[in-house]
Amino acid sequence: MDITIRNAQVQDIPALLEMNEALNEAGCSTFEHMKTSLENNRNEIVLVAHHNDAAVGFICGQLHFSICYANGVLCEVSELFVREDYRCMGVAAKLIAQLEAEFVKHCATEIFLQTGRKNVNAQKFYEKNDYAVRERIVYLKKPRQSP
Repeated sequence: MDITIRNAQVQDIPALLEMNEALNEAGCSTFEHMKTSLENNRNEIVLVAHHNDAAVGFICGQLHFSICYANGVLCEVSELFVREDYRCMGVAAKLIAQLEAEFVKHCATEIFLQTGRKNVNAQKFYEKNDYAVRERIVYLKKPRQSP
């Protein structure tokens, strides 16, 4: 199957919105938000997988620059989605390999990601692609209650 991977462009936004809603939830982003982010966010890499001119998957990576990392950048795979009818065809592997290559260009010192404890398919995929589980505790700030 001929899959091409390239940087996301404004014309990809309708497909990105649709796929993002399948991954996350309806209404979690907007066309304008995605457009502004694609044009201005230099700390995010967004790649889109195409087959026959149709977007079939995407991946987002974050570059975490810090005064604590003088010799490189901490990189995060923040989102990965492949349309259901294209799963188990190597699309996700191509997306993550291309994102990792982009991270290397930015002097990645470490690449990390998070996935759901119950998302066994994702866990198997990441382990197959040389990611290992590390013991970490993730804290999320509780939303403030309105008075």
